Amino acid sequence: GFSRGMGADGDDQATAAQALAQQARADVNLRAPIVVVGALPFLVALLQSAHSVAPENAANALAVLAKDENIWQPIADAGAVPALVALLRVGTTTGRSHAANAMAWLSDAPTLRKKVVDVGALPLLVALLRSGSEVGKLNAACAMAMFSRDAITCTLIMDAGVLPPLIALLSSSDAYCYVDTGKSICTILQNLAADVRLRELAQRYGAAGALAAAAHSSDCVWADDASAALRTHFCPSQDDAERALRSMHLKIGALRVASDKCFESFASLAGPVAAGH
Repeated sequence: GFSRGMGADGDDQATAAQALAQQARADVNLRAPIVVVGALPFLVALLQSAHSVAPENAANALAVLAKDENIWQPIADAGAVPALVALLRVGTTTGRSHAANAMAWLSDAPTLRKKVVDVGALPLLVALLRSGSEVGKLNAACAMAMFSRDAITCTLIMDAGVLPPLIALLSSSDAYCYVDTGKSICTILQNLAADVRLRELAQRYGAAGALAAAAHSSDCVWADDASAALRTHFCPSQDDAERALRSMHLKIGALRVASDKCFESFASLAGPVAAGH
């Protein structure tokens, strides 16, 4: 099986990884057997391949397998976390998106969430949130929603500069048609708002106005989530929401400048990722 596959050429390996992803997506009952027959070391090795497509196919397969919580720890034990972070740093647009997706699923587990943070993922996810593809931004937002679940990692994602690109994405009507993106953004802001200091920072970046705009837009498919986040944590009254909406447009220009500055500052933190660190 997979030990022989490691000796195959890059095209064959890429095709094999793609087939694994398709099988695991089509039949959830195949996910555990795929792990049992030794696919994980094969996929982790492919993450580091010089082939143009094999790493992104491997990351996609791992993301699909990671939908099963019983496979989270085996994926981590196979060395996937540092390899996924490395792909997030140097991979193709598609590869970075798949890597973020895999990390979002894995970070549902608190112990693995810490491991992902420890190997330097946060600045890279912030960069993807700022300048990735539409799907890449969605996956980065989903990952950040996982990190916002506890107080320690909430502070860490704030320190990594998540707010400017997050609010910029929230303020973009392009995001209005993506349910998962919107729900993830609202989840992050609600979790941040549990801390008064973090809520004030979010307010400073225009969270209330952006939420109000989404809540009042007929084009926004997650308007109800935006409205709930707005009224629960930022603007309890209609008057507050209307004031936030009026002020939002004054903040957008400054927000884009802040997003650029944050990206420049935190990109320097995303240095080479050494496997095993």
